[in-house]
Amino acid sequence: MSVMRISGLASGLDTEQMVKDLMKVQRLKVDRLYQDKQLLVWKQEIYNDLNKTIANFILDTKKEFGLNYTTSTGVILSKSVSSLEWVKKATASDSSVADVTGRADAVQGTYEVQVLALAKNFSVASTGDLGSLDTLKNQFSFSDDDVIKFTIKNKNDTDGSASYTFEYKGSDLANKTVEDIVKDINAKSKEYGLGVKAVYDRSIN
Repeated sequence: MSVMRISGLASGLDTEQMVKDLMKVQRLKVDRLYQDKQLLVWKQEIYNDLNKTIANFILDTKKEFGLNYTTSTGVILSKSVSSLEWVKKATASDSSVADVTGRADAVQGTYEVQVLALAKNFSVASTGDLGSLDTLKNQFSFSDDDVIKFTIKNKNDTDGSASYTFEYKGSDLANKTVEDIVKDINAKSKEYGLGVKAVYDRSIN
């Protein structure tokens, strides 16, 4: 198949140059689109770098101020600003009596601690032979108003379910023995998961 070409000599016009000029205009439009696209790519890269820089700055600043801590599994967790103890300083006039710390949300001021009463040591000793299996009231000379109360809590308890409070008074003291208390402790330890085992040897007084 032959191609017929009309040159400017036959028509009096330089058609080839006209076509080239028209293509040049279209090519300029395409080039402008490529330039705009490249500018958008560069802007996106700048924004990404800026966001990364800001994020690293925030993380580093929180870590420096103690607002971030990493768990054993590598997870980064945040703390509240109010938990910071270095923002506000608290001092005690006598550190041997009391020690104080001030959080960020602490109200500024001077506070006074007044001791109304001091706890006294308490001890009770048997007046008889423990091996006699006598009642608590007779064994320790308890009165009708005395109360034995204590709480055993599993050291791993987090919700209070592994804790139990024992209380003996009145008829309990008059009827129960040391061995009964040991049995109660072991029974409740099994029921509530207290994690203890009480042992009583009647041969040891």
